[in-house]
Amino acid sequence: MGKVSTPTPDYKFTIINKIKNPYWGGMGGKYKPVKGGAPNNPLGKRWIGLSIEKYKGYGIHGNSQPTSIGKYISAGCIRMINEDVEELFQYIPIKTEVWIGTEEVLENWGIKQYIEYEKMEEVCKIVLRNIEWQLMLELPSI
Repeated sequence: MGKVSTPTPDYKFTIINKIKNPYWGGMGGKYKPVKGGAPNNPLGKRWIGLSIEKYKGYGIHGNSQPTSIGKYISAGCIRMINEDVEELFQYIPIKTEVWIGTEEVLENWGIKQYIEYEKMEEVCKIVLRNIEWQLMLELPSI
């Protein structure tokens, strides 16, 4: 997630593009650009672009430093381990809505992140139906 000076905005985004081995432009000349597919590319191996009229240039992407995952150090993008974003990339279609926010913001939008286990399967079905995307779920038995 984004650092304090460049936080990830709370917003309802839409996936607008998906790119394999994306080129990294160096943040507008601040750093040297990195070719797509290079092992030191800060975007890793996949880019899932998020946008709406208010916010542009944000994305969900891989990473060249997996030990940095979970730290607030990006320029606002959501960074993932390359293998995880590669899997997500395969299944999630363009035009899927992606809602990003704090627990409080998401709750105001009707999304509860932490739910009772017994209700998880039902909620997953509702969410997947809303984005018109099907996924076979294998939930562990209690």
